[in-house]
Amino acid sequence: MAKTKWATVTGHEDLGGGVHRIHCLADEPLHHVAGNYVILRSTVPNPDKPGEVLKKAYSISSAPDAESPQRFHFTIVDVGAMSAWLASQRVDGRVEFSGPWGRRFRAQPDDPDGPVHLFATGTGFSPVGAMAITRSRSGATPVGVWWQTEHTYDDGVLAALKQDPRFSVTVGAHVADAVPAEPEALYFLAGDGAVIIPLCERLEQAGVPDAHIRTEFFFNKPAKPT
Repeated sequence: MAKTKWATVTGHEDLGGGVHRIHCLADEPLHHVAGNYVILRSTVPNPDKPGEVLKKAYSISSAPDAESPQRFHFTIVDVGAMSAWLASQRVDGRVEFSGPWGRRFRAQPDDPDGPVHLFATGTGFSPVGAMAITRSRSGATPVGVWWQTEHTYDDGVLAALKQDPRFSVTVGAHVADAVPAEPEALYFLAGDGAVIIPLCERLEQAGVPDAHIRTEFFFNKPAKPT
């Protein structure tokens, strides 16, 4: 059984467009890496499982901070009962979670040294933004940041990345069509499966190895093989 952990809400930002950022301070160091998620346990009854409450995975949108390893935040859109519960949290509230989790959607020691492309739709920018910030702190690998969105809630992050010559940043409504297919590159794709699945198919058809494509589906997940 996963260890239960707790964190205190230290801040709540309304970022507009139904997007909220919930700042937390864990009771113990989180020890997460960019791309990780946690599973939150709400106080909302689960209508499909009497006697249980709703639980859901949420990506950590903050990059790891060695000086403040207990601090982290979520960036969510207020859609659905679980996200509405999280968006309702205010300062000094307590949240229960397990994790961090997520071995695949993160950098690995044997990853190729070629370019990296970080693609996101909407709040899929949560793990992708954390990855971009982490990569901006070290290394010389070229990084392409591709954000398909109509509501840009992290202008400060984007502005800082645009000042870094290692980064190219593209934001717009049809960014997926512009992501280049480079077989030697590594891809991290997060957000809407309806956009990501066709993008994966295009990359694979162009010769990008499956092992070079990492995905995190926030909704419209592909059906599991039967």
